[in-house]
Amino acid sequence: MESPSRVDWSTISEIRFNELAEMLIVEDRSRDGLVAQAINGRGGDGGIDIDVKVARTALCGRALRRCFFTENLGTAVLSCV
Repeated sequence: MESPSRVDWSTISEIRFNELAEMLIVEDRSRDGLVAQAINGRGGDGGIDIDVKVARTALCGRALRRCFFTENLGTAVLSCV
């Protein structure tokens, strides 16, 4: 029997994937003086979904984009991601 804490990625919706990915990334990246925050993506933001800033200065340290794919990624796709 599968552990209840595991995610069955083959059946997860894009909406749920986005929620889980944002939660995990924000938790992982909010440490060592950094603050990560999921942002409401809008057109013209360059595809930024998660903003990681230096807490002390509020300067952007990193901008992250999450991607949802429904099929296996080929080599050509992986080189672009």
